[in-house]
Amino acid sequence: MLSLLAVHSRSQLWIIYLVAFGYGMSFGVLGSGFAGLQKDLLPGPDLAAANAALTSIGYGLRIVAPLAGAALFTVFGGGAVALMDVATFAVAIAVLAAIRLTESEPEPAVPGSFRREFAAGVRHLRRVPLLAQITLVTACAFSIIGLNETIIFAVVGQGLRRPPTFFGIYSGVQGAGSVAAGIALPALLRWTGTARMIGLSLAWFALGSAAYLSDSVLLVMAGAFADGAGVVWLVAVTGTAIQRFTPPRLQGRAQAAWTMLAVTPQTVSIAVGAALISYLSYRVMLLAVIAVVGACAAAVLIRPAPEPLTDAAQEGAVQEGAAPKGGTREGGTTEGAAQEEAADSARPGVLLRREAQGAVEADDLAVEVVVLGDALDHGRVLRRAAHPPGVRDLRAPVGLDLVA
Repeated sequence: MLSLLAVHSRSQLWIIYLVAFGYGMSFGVLGSGFAGLQKDLLPGPDLAAANAALTSIGYGLRIVAPLAGAALFTVFGGGAVALMDVATFAVAIAVLAAIRLTESEPEPAVPGSFRREFAAGVRHLRRVPLLAQITLVTACAFSIIGLNETIIFAVVGQGLRRPPTFFGIYSGVQGAGSVAAGIALPALLRWTGTARMIGLSLAWFALGSAAYLSDSVLLVMAGAFADGAGVVWLVAVTGTAIQRFTPPRLQGRAQAAWTMLAVTPQTVSIAVGAALISYLSYRVMLLAVIAVVGACAAAVLIRPAPEPLTDAAQEGAVQEGAAPKGGTREGGTTEGAAQEEAADSARPGVLLRREAQGAVEADDLAVEVVVLGDALDHGRVLRRAAHPPGVRDLRAPVGLDLVA
């Protein structure tokens, strides 16, 4: 952000684009890290309310932030806006540094590549039916929702015949919808369930797009309100589902995988929309958005995927001394505790040895196999048996190797 202070002419516009690129990259990384932090900070039942509040606040601030930035720019210039941004980032860093938290241990580092890390997140999303359905329908919907980023300017200029400044009013109504939706989300989520709530959010997107077909200011503003509500519901519910039904060690990779699978099509659709708007009527493009997003909403509402039986268990509970069945870790050396400790010590060696033999990737083992306690974390989330076929019980006192 400080590099923006060097921009004084058109020839230096490349600096703004470079900062915007870095800004987007940093927020992509932040999303994955923040998902893991929330998982460690909050129990499963509180995640939905927390995500709703954070998303509502973020979108609600879009009502105030543009006005404040414009006023600051008018009075003091662009440098003052850049310095204000730097100050807000510094405050955020200080607040995060002040958090005292025992974080889940990261996955042991193994030789690999970006492809392997990304594939581990994709495999997890695919293996949990609810997450697989959410990822599929959001990726399909986002592949055309991006058209609205361009369409809305045509709606304001051609449909409503209003000046570009009217877009500020549109944004304010959209932000109001986001705030209202965040307040209502926890109760709605308990009533509808995760999958149907995703369907409901997509249905609101489709209704909002349908309202943009009108020349009525009132209907277009209603569509803006519906858009704001749909955004909050979709983002908050999707994030909550990934956090709840993903083990702590896979939080970052699962979140990053969903972001790439969903946001990449959206980015492409924004570019496509910018190209098509010169050749097609915006109403024709809106009809395409309504058809695709409406079909995605109907698919989820009619046949919602079932939610896993339980949240992904916190591995920290095992590490901090959660007692297995038949024994306690307090005040003694029970048989269950001794077996668990033996398996804990053997786990890294088993992973690395099997990776070296090429029998199975270490990521597959981390996702599928070795979580100790009452049952495998991942297996319990997927309603699978604690020990899949071909995998020996690692809590047994002997034979800690994995067999094919």
